[in-house]
Amino acid sequence: MGVFRIRWFFALLMFGLFLPMKPFVRFSMAETKISAEEIIEERNCRRCHTLLGKGGEVGPDLSEVGARRDAEFIKKKLLNPKSMHPGSAMPPFRGTEAELDILVAYLSSLK
Repeated sequence: MGVFRIRWFFALLMFGLFLPMKPFVRFSMAETKISAEEIIEERNCRRCHTLLGKGGEVGPDLSEVGARRDAEFIKKKLLNPKSMHPGSAMPPFRGTEAELDILVAYLSSLK
C-alpha cells in the first residue's frame, strides 16, 4: 500500500511539473507583420521612409531592404544609426528587445 502511494505521488508530481510548461511558439510571418506594422506606425517610421508604397521620401525606401541588407546590419542600424552613417538624421530605436526583434525580422523578410 505504501509503495503504491509513493509511486502515485511521484507520477502526479512529474505530471504537474510538465503540465504548466508552454510549448515554444514561433510567430508566423503574418503575426510578425501585424506587430511590425504597429511598431512602424507607433514610431512614425513612414514619416521619412517609404514602405510598401506608403510614406515619406527623406530616408531610403525600405520596401526591399531585406534583399540588400541582412538582419545583423538592420539591427545595428536601428540601434545606432550614426555608427554606420555619421550624418544620419534617423533617431536610435527606442523600444523593447522583443519589438526590435519583430521589426528586424519583418524588415529582413522584405525582398
